[in-house]
Amino acid sequence: MNVRVVATWPAPTFVENLAIDSAGTIFVSLYSHNRVDRYDPATGMAAPFADLPAPPVGLAFDAGGSLWATGGTFREGPGYTWKIGPDDNRRSMACVSEAESNA
Repeated sequence: MNVRVVATWPAPTFVENLAIDSAGTIFVSLYSHNRVDRYDPATGMAAPFADLPAPPVGLAFDAGGSLWATGGTFREGPGYTWKIGPDDNRRSMACVSEAESNA
C-alpha cells in the first residue's frame, strides 16, 4: 500500500472531514478555524475557500455542484447547515440555526 501525506496544516488546526467535487478538488473542514479549505491535487496547494460563523463538521456536494456543510460548536449549539454555491464569486450561505429534532 502506497500512502503519502498530500497536505498539512499547522498545529493546533483540527481538520475534521473532506468532500471531493466532480473535478477532483478536495474540500476540507477546519473545525478549529471556522473555515473550509480547498486542496488542488494538480498544484498541491491548499487555500481558504469559505469562512463560516461556526465550526464546520460535515461536507457533501449536491448534483448541482454546491457544497453543503453542517456545523456548530460541539455540545453548545446551535447547529447549522450552509449551502455554498459552486461559483467562487457567489458564496451565498443559508443558515438554519433554529432546527428542531423530532427524535
